[in-house]
Amino acid sequence: MNIKNKRGITLVSLVITIIILLILAGIGINALKQTNLFEQSKQAKNSMSNAQNIENNTLLSYESMINEIIGNRENEEHNVGTNIEKNKYNNSSRSKIRNSIKYLLDSKWNKLC
Repeated sequence: MNIKNKRGITLVSLVITIIILLILAGIGINALKQTNLFEQSKQAKNSMSNAQNIENNTLLSYESMINEIIGNRENEEHNVGTNIEKNKYNNSSRSKIRNSIKYLLDSKWNKLC
């Protein structure tokens, strides 16, 4: 078996392939820089983090309001003596919670829009 009969990739063809890939990569990166894609992605990242912060603050305010309402309800339940009065209070407390959450959601939604 002769060495000349063996076929394979030569070093020259491998180097030429790598050079062509590097040229294509350079052209692609240059095209991305000219379209301001990197700047737009940074702006999108910043706006998403701002939206997340607003949402987290909104959820924390809802949680504190709910805890305040529940805390008031628990304090008043200790003072109420009969089951009838407890049921009346629970129904009114639930409606207060629903109304306050609805108000908060509406106001925050209007601010975001």
